[in-house]
Amino acid sequence: MGNALDIVIGVVVVGAVVFFGALISVGNERLRKASLELNSLANGYFTQRIRLARGQAQMNLNIPDPAAWLSGAFAKVYGEDKSLVKGQYYKDPECYKMLDVNGRAVLFTTLPPENLARMVKKQKSGKLTLGQDNPLLKIDKNAVVNELSMLNTSSLFDLELPVAWKSLTGQSTTAEKLWAYSTF
Repeated sequence: MGNALDIVIGVVVVGAVVFFGALISVGNERLRKASLELNSLANGYFTQRIRLARGQAQMNLNIPDPAAWLSGAFAKVYGEDKSLVKGQYYKDPECYKMLDVNGRAVLFTTLPPENLARMVKKQKSGKLTLGQDNPLLKIDKNAVVNELSMLNTSSLFDLELPVAWKSLTGQSTTAEKLWAYSTF
């Protein structure tokens, strides 16, 4: 009779452990869902506050000298002011060329480097015809590529870029980043 009692007690203990484990798991899952919901609500609240602040800034957005603005943004990323002067716009692929005081070029484009590399490769293979005089297609392989974005220039870069780009090139853009190619 002692053996049967030991087995019953063992089954009850194992059942209780499984039952309490299940209760803990259900409680943890509820806590996880509540934490995710709270995180989502907090992110939404802070995102909305940032949007409101940026919306007010966007209404007052004015870039009197887009070339100076672009030169300043490049200086922040490059780490040195090159005093770039207004340049020339090229299509296919789109590129804006500015020169420093020594006549060296900095090429700005909204195309990510990987997309540009694919375009150049397709052009070399004859699958794509692009503007032959475009300096972006003739860039040195040792060129330094700098990404300009709101993370490394200014918090309003993504709002200012479309305004400045339209003023400099006459072309609209929805890009939030620029890539600058330089050989110095």
